[in-house]
Amino acid sequence: MTSTISYPKVRRGDSVNEYQSHKHGTVKLADPYQWLETPPSQSQETADFVEAQNKLFKSYMDNVSHKEEFKTALTENMSYPKFSAPSIKKNGVAYWSENAGLEPHAIVRSSKNLDSRESDVFFDPNQLSEDKSASLATAAFSKNAKYFAYGISRSGSDWCTIYVRPADSPFSESSGAHETDKGRFPDEVRYVKFSSIGWLRDEGFFYQRYDVAEGAHGAAHEDKAGLETDANENAKLYFHKVNTPQSEDKLIIEDPANPTYMWSVGTTDDGRYVALSVSKDTSRRNLLKVADLHDSANSDITNLKWVDIVGEFKHEYDVIDNDGSTLFIHTNEKADNYKIVTADVSNPSNVAWKDFVPETNAVLSDASIIHHDKLALTYTRDVKSELMVHSMQDGSFLFRLFDDFTGTINQVTGERDHSKLFISTTSYTTPGTILSFDFDKHKATQSVNEAATVFRSTAVKGLDPNEFTTEQQFYTSKDGTKVPIFITRHKDTPKDAPFFLYGYGGFSISVLPFFSPSALTFVKHFRAGLAVANIRGGSEYGEKWHTDAILDKKQNGFDDFLSAADYLVDGGYAKKGSIIVNGGSNGGLLAAVAAQQDKKNNIAVSIADVGVLDMLKFSQWTIGRAWCSDYGDPSKPQDFDYLHAYSPLHQSPLIKDKLYPSMLLTSAAHDDRVVSCHTTKMIAELQHSHPENVKLARIETKAGHGAGKSTMMRILEATDKYT
Repeated sequence: MTSTISYPKVRRGDSVNEYQSHKHGTVKLADPYQWLETPPSQSQETADFVEAQNKLFKSYMDNVSHKEEFKTALTENMSYPKFSAPSIKKNGVAYWSENAGLEPHAIVRSSKNLDSRESDVFFDPNQLSEDKSASLATAAFSKNAKYFAYGISRSGSDWCTIYVRPADSPFSESSGAHETDKGRFPDEVRYVKFSSIGWLRDEGFFYQRYDVAEGAHGAAHEDKAGLETDANENAKLYFHKVNTPQSEDKLIIEDPANPTYMWSVGTTDDGRYVALSVSKDTSRRNLLKVADLHDSANSDITNLKWVDIVGEFKHEYDVIDNDGSTLFIHTNEKADNYKIVTADVSNPSNVAWKDFVPETNAVLSDASIIHHDKLALTYTRDVKSELMVHSMQDGSFLFRLFDDFTGTINQVTGERDHSKLFISTTSYTTPGTILSFDFDKHKATQSVNEAATVFRSTAVKGLDPNEFTTEQQFYTSKDGTKVPIFITRHKDTPKDAPFFLYGYGGFSISVLPFFSPSALTFVKHFRAGLAVANIRGGSEYGEKWHTDAILDKKQNGFDDFLSAADYLVDGGYAKKGSIIVNGGSNGGLLAAVAAQQDKKNNIAVSIADVGVLDMLKFSQWTIGRAWCSDYGDPSKPQDFDYLHAYSPLHQSPLIKDKLYPSMLLTSAAHDDRVVSCHTTKMIAELQHSHPENVKLARIETKAGHGAGKSTMMRILEATDKYT
């Protein structure tokens, strides 16, 4: 069907790029929209293109008759209390994030007595900027909760600036502007990206930063970071001492010979060990070094005596905590589903390793040490969470918590010196419940059930869980692999209904059951369905589930997703030609590939959010080089061949034998992870090569990859997507 939309006229340049193919030798490929790689902040032509696309999108949406009705319903359904599990720090104060309903950003609240249910504002991100585009990117309390370090991002950029304030100095509406807030220290730690805040006792913290050209990001409060596309290389690890200028920060480690190395530091609860994790990409593989601060040789923090615990990039190792000289480590070494091992580092020249909690047939996704001598282990079995408690003495199983719960455990908070554990849970139809377990009460009663309670729950007035049903099914993919899929419908959803099909399938990231007011409003409003396919490339079934859909096996994930669409149609859930496919980031790639490979015409609309769409150049921009572990390296001839075979940007003009479905591509100017030229080049090519149906782009000017968006921005974005 030919589109009646008049697309903007876009210049097609004569750029040609040369690649090396294993099959064909030197290959020359036209790149007519290469000029769009220059960001809008540096090119008026690109800025005009973005403005024209946004103007086209707005004019189209202005004619959608049910848009305002949906927006009203969604706004009402977003107006419910949302909160995280409380975390009790060493100062005896509990902290958690909470949004009362439609506040732009969740507020960090605090309470000295959780039983009273009274709380105070500790940090209100809504006071950071008038337009609410500034947000908390990261935060961490010092070991004794004396100080609070927090990173502020502008317009959703991955860059952030870290500030420090005393834990007894809240930031609220009465504090005034953050720039002049006297309740914080003058510390301004800039150019931080992809970094943890690794506190060393209450003295200071380790952080990762990159060098930035002088003046490129302007002042810390200005909105200039994240507009560039330069590759992020040569990260450096620094130590910042509280209440000192950044110019005095101490360089801990750098490695110019390995420009892709990234650094992450944590310290054990007792402050004895500093653990340094070194990664070079997004794979589940890292090096691990530790420094013993009890060793007199480590008195100088800038010249630590590192012990190489793991010296090769073969597996993942994450230090949980220690017991004396014994480190407890979460790893996938010889365990695709992960296990707990110990490493005795008392003799650095001969580290003693031992299996502690063996691998099981469920995936061990998270581990923490709680209540003196216990391990809280979160497992995923068939994409549903389970929480087990094990002994820290010998690793033995003690008991399971909340064994009647079905859904996702997305947060477990507990400290070694506190008796209470808090667990945040959710599912496709329930917005959130905080469960509590009291180990002191369990010791007194010897009853798991009596010690377990519902601490807090929430509900959405317009989305009654009883109106919806969720079922898990398993379908067969192209190569015979059984793939799980969750299907959620309203009680009035008929057979052969329109369906929203979501997927991700990459980077070992699992898509566990989640609550989405936007998706459920769509299901209820249009009597439709929501399907989430747990395709390969994630880690729902461990690391092998991930590696079965990376590199030259990436097509397996695409086949899984298309097979999910087949299953919905063949099973009578969805009407043929009525499926909306969607994904973000790597999932945006998935949605775009599904549009081009859908031979059965099951897909009516493809929505690719912040998608990776130029598979031959992704590695050149910002942090894209790190993704080669999942995608492959386009500069290598063998990798080029399979990347070119599915690259949405390059396959689009080659496809002549099918009609593309309608497509919406979304991106943002401050997306410095998947840069916006993936979207701008792709929409220009689609409007030129496949003007049939509707091809539109929605490009935010004050947002990034997704994090940090205000509630209203999310409502407006969801309204545009779902209508």
